[in-house]
Amino acid sequence: MPIAVILLLPYTLAMVLARKVVLHSPISDTADLAGFVERCLSEGVFLLAIVGPGADKLEDEVDWIIVGDGNDPNRFLCTTSHPNEPLEEVIGMANAFDAGHGGVEQVFL
Repeated sequence: MPIAVILLLPYTLAMVLARKVVLHSPISDTADLAGFVERCLSEGVFLLAIVGPGADKLEDEVDWIIVGDGNDPNRFLCTTSHPNEPLEEVIGMANAFDAGHGGVEQVFL
């Protein structure tokens, strides 16, 4: 199993996100969420798994950001929420998720 990389924000713009990301909930600043989701979309992130307390509500927020005004059918990002699951299981699920090569990246906002 690939080793998960822990990414603490803010991060350098030169760094490219992995195709599979585990976002830790709760987030410290909701103002960062929209920019992070847009970055996921622009960098080809395929899976955004949200883990921790309130993950289901955070997933709803992310989904609304992805949908936007509903006029762009190319805005797609698979999201999942795991409010009561151990981090290790969520990382294992993300590693098993078919999104091409690469490991799972953990993000704390």
